[in-house]
Amino acid sequence: MKRRGLQPMHDDHINVTPLIDVVMCLIIFFLICGDLVVADMSGKVDLPVAKNGQPLPEIEDRVVVDVMPLPASGGAPDISVLGQTIAYPYDAFAAALQDAVSKHREVKVIVRADKAVPYQFIAPILRICSQERAASVHFATQEE
Repeated sequence: MKRRGLQPMHDDHINVTPLIDVVMCLIIFFLICGDLVVADMSGKVDLPVAKNGQPLPEIEDRVVVDVMPLPASGGAPDISVLGQTIAYPYDAFAAALQDAVSKHREVKVIVRADKAVPYQFIAPILRICSQERAASVHFATQEE
């Protein structure tokens, strides 16, 4: 019995369909990740301007704290942490940060404070970060 061999291919091009599929999956992945980062930063905070700001190279294991503008009625501003709004003594922030530190040892805290908020309302946040042993605290600013 005579065996038949494979027919020789006469195509002189490479099939790029699998490559296009992989590239499309990567594009979708990065679009979704970009939306998550943008959703994490609320637009309610008017950041202060800084000339010497530096971008953060890594964004893993981070907790973003948004210090909202002062209310019109006076009093202390609320903060937003991990999608949760917390009122002034910020006790719930200590619990949330403690939980994050217990899950990840190197937690970086990024404070996004409104430029009109006095330091007296930011100091308790820094104190809690120190007590809960956050790896580092960074202040978000915007370029001129």
